[in-house]
Amino acid sequence: MNSVDREYEYLYLGGSFTVDQIIHRGKRKQMIEISPEEILEIQPFRTEREEGWKREGVSVLHVDGLGGNRPYCILFQKQGKKSRFLFLTERTAY
Repeated sequence: MNSVDREYEYLYLGGSFTVDQIIHRGKRKQMIEISPEEILEIQPFRTEREEGWKREGVSVLHVDGLGGNRPYCILFQKQGKKSRFLFLTERTAY
């Protein structure tokens, strides 16, 4: 499946942040739901941090963002496991 076949919808509603993947403009799959209590930090994405996350055992989930927006990441913890969610733009080099 190429990137043209996938879109992402980001939604912050009722205190929860969700990301859905829309496949072939029809099929919808919820990728993640994060409550405010699970968010540890939100910050601009920096490529030099990614190696550190790997050493720390933090899983990383990449999704494509809009090309004109600055890339960001969210560090969150679900069921005792830290994960990093990255909103990357087409121009982000990593």
